[in-house]
Amino acid sequence: MTLQGLLVQADVIGTLKRAQEITGGPIGKTGKMPCSSYNLAAKDCITGTRLQSVEGSVCHDCYAMGGNYQYPSVKLAMERHMAAIEHELWPEAMAYQIVRKSPDYFRMHDSGDLQGIWHLRQIVRLAELVPDCTIWMPTRETAMLAQAEREGVVIPPNLIIRRSMHMVGDMPSEKGIKAGRLFSTVSEGHVEGVWNCPSLQQGNTCGDCRKCWDPNTPIINYTAH
Repeated sequence: MTLQGLLVQADVIGTLKRAQEITGGPIGKTGKMPCSSYNLAAKDCITGTRLQSVEGSVCHDCYAMGGNYQYPSVKLAMERHMAAIEHELWPEAMAYQIVRKSPDYFRMHDSGDLQGIWHLRQIVRLAELVPDCTIWMPTRETAMLAQAEREGVVIPPNLIIRRSMHMVGDMPSEKGIKAGRLFSTVSEGHVEGVWNCPSLQQGNTCGDCRKCWDPNTPIINYTAH
């Protein structure tokens, strides 16, 4: 749907206040990224929760289990988000905010992950509503992606889904790369032949880099820290 078409649909949502009520609050803005984002609590991750007890896994020292994510106000906001994602108008309410606050790029889940294939369908619907915005979504829920593929769910080209490797140092298979899937990895240092996230060299910000949102960059490697 074009922006014009979305704005014609504005009477479905009505106001920014109503959109935020539906989505459990306003979309967030992180200091690191060039766009807004939406998060869920890391404690509600399905695969991630299991990995938190596995030494050597990326989730073992999950950043979203500490720091600012543990402030009561942040935890309450994420609880509201979790309750909101099943709302039938969640995609429209999210789109209403994105076209006004973050029309070019958006990150889905700076913490948290997919809760089911129904949740993926909600995000697919959102992406369809904002075709001019590139949405990056990392996930560990590969079984849900496989189920979606079997059920014929079509992923819009502006929804960039990156499969996150579970263990520090793991790399995706050649088969996965040749299939056109996108990945993210975490390693102890620089990895040859892939894009290494430059944020640690530029004040822990994305700067001008947009590789995470780039469908032509098959692997993004982040340095463990």
